[in-house]
Amino acid sequence: MQESKSYSKNVYNPFISIVKMSLLLSFSLILFSFFIFACFVWILHITSITPMDLFVSIALNFLFQILFSMIVLSRVNLFKEVKPGEVKIIRVPKFGHNGLTTGVLALSHRSPFKEIIFISDTVDESLVKIVEAHELAHAKEYHPILLQLAGILLVSIIDSLIFFTAFSYIIPLVNITILLVIKTLLVVLSIGVASLLFLRVAESRADAFAFKIIGEKAYENLLEILRIKYGKNIKSTEEAPLFSRITHTSSRNALKTGDPLSSLGFWEFPTILSFVAATITIMRTNSIIIIELFPFLYIGILVILFLVGLVFLPVVKKYYGMTERGSMNFSFLLAGLYIISSMSALNGYPNIYLIILLFLVGIALTYMIARVFLKSKKVIIYTFLIYLGINVLISVVRIFLYGV
Repeated sequence: MQESKSYSKNVYNPFISIVKMSLLLSFSLILFSFFIFACFVWILHITSITPMDLFVSIALNFLFQILFSMIVLSRVNLFKEVKPGEVKIIRVPKFGHNGLTTGVLALSHRSPFKEIIFISDTVDESLVKIVEAHELAHAKEYHPILLQLAGILLVSIIDSLIFFTAFSYIIPLVNITILLVIKTLLVVLSIGVASLLFLRVAESRADAFAFKIIGEKAYENLLEILRIKYGKNIKSTEEAPLFSRITHTSSRNALKTGDPLSSLGFWEFPTILSFVAATITIMRTNSIIIIELFPFLYIGILVILFLVGLVFLPVVKKYYGMTERGSMNFSFLLAGLYIISSMSALNGYPNIYLIILLFLVGIALTYMIARVFLKSKKVIIYTFLIYLGINVLISVVRIFLYGV
């Protein structure tokens, strides 16, 4: 990843540029959604929309939008001056003490990414340094682009559902069931809360990176920035505005410890990952009763995730080697990912090969995510074996009590 720096008097508010690109992206999404809907109804003459039809519509919408981003967005506004694989750092006048990282996908053999970091042109370079380190971490790990992909997927689902549902009342040939609408809305909600969790983790990882670059002064420098922006009476990051505390976590402990998971609360991974797992579990059901029992399913998975996470904790503590809170959060993260893998695999029932394939894919993704936080393979292997042991034990007890 290459870095280049420049100063621009022509960029006064980067947020305006981001809003313009977002509006362009949203408008194109609506057009693609209508085009795909028209193909389904008026060209293919599909009379009853099934979950598979809706899935194909969402997938096409998502792929078209990715191509649009690569071909159009990467060549408009400031991104036309950025080379693929490059991170351009632009110092902006009158930008307060803010920092902003944005990126787009690029159609290039060199690199599929273009990123820009906007940094405030303040007098105090010590404050600028922490903002730059924080934003550089976002760029290095492609956080803005990953969030953009999540946003495109979310809007693709919503647009497809709106078109098919709205026209089902106008065109009697298009049949949308209440069950399909509820499932889709649960998926939208799952992606939304998972994206918020990802954002909070990304901000905490950027804080940890800033700590490694700046050192122990990182937290105090951030407090100084908050005092300049919101008043001299601020004594901790927990006194920042609500929006900042929601997206960046309130404690910002990663700036004190360098542990990217130390800023998150114990409840965050369990509550959100359990919701995602519960949503995946009900995807194949054809009964509205299961949907009505969704809250109980969610609570049950939440309890199981907590228990599995606590079982993992002694092993995780041995290898994680950072803060107590970070170890706990990593343990709950692993437990949640394993449970999501299991619930995804169950959707392949009764095809045993599909079950195995889905489970292996889930475990592979779990391994990739876990390696972002911890390079040791042992903790992943040991927790996986423990998880398999728990499942085998439950199966043996069930067979003993109820038979095969």
